Amino acid sequence: MNYILSFGIIIILFSCKAVPVQTQKYDAFEKIIVADGAEDVQLDSSCTSPRLLISCDERRELKTQGSIWSYDFKSKKSVPLNIDFRYYKSAFHPHGMSSYGTVLFVINHVTKKESEILRFSISAEGLKLDTVYKNKAIDLPNDLIAVNENEFYATNYHTLNGSLTHYKNNVYTKIDKGLKLPNGIIKIDNKVIISTTLSNKIIAYDIADDYKKEKLFKIKGGDNISIENGLLYVSSHPKFYKFINILKIKKTYRQVLFMN
Repeated sequence: MNYILSFGIIIILFSCKAVPVQTQKYDAFEKIIVADGAEDVQLDSSCTSPRLLISCDERRELKTQGSIWSYDFKSKKSVPLNIDFRYYKSAFHPHGMSSYGTVLFVINHVTKKESEILRFSISAEGLKLDTVYKNKAIDLPNDLIAVNENEFYATNYHTLNGSLTHYKNNVYTKIDKGLKLPNGIIKIDNKVIISTTLSNKIIAYDIADDYKKEKLFKIKGGDNISIENGLLYVSSHPKFYKFINILKIKKTYRQVLFMN
């Protein structure tokens, strides 16, 4: 029996200075075959042909190593990327990702209680690890956004005491805490925008105004966020309790949803 997540994508005509003026829900998708537990996607244009990078991990049991897959838009083929971990010996269970130029930041859950962020250099041949970020301020990271090759923001996915963390120049700073399952994150101009899955809010932080906090709008069960051509894409779980129940099911998947 196949189980399907309660999942949707809300597309919003977005301006940092205004609330959304249009929403649209899409339900047409095609399947991209990858490994179990596809979680996050990242567009990579650093090589010859644009491709989609996909983090995969059957994270419920953490018995097998995760992987990063590449989907070529021209050939319509997906393959696992070769990863050079060099000196790194810990388990690899990738979650959220974000790229900047030729580097890729990947959240890694070493165990169910231990997490870190890995930075890889990107090439046509695969990925090569160069930096490991580990700190109590990123104790349960879910998603992150790279600001440049040496700076990022990350959400920590705690139920009632989630947080938003900023990293720069070897300093980890908690921008906000007490959040309810902070999830997706993106940076637009001088604002960092996050989704909070449990409180159904999309929240913006104004970097230029000491991270002044503003609730932009509500989306039920908000998850990952991306932006393209002035449109803000927010994945959501409109039936949140059904989503939670499905998370308990040990059956895995071999597909990631990709919008036509």
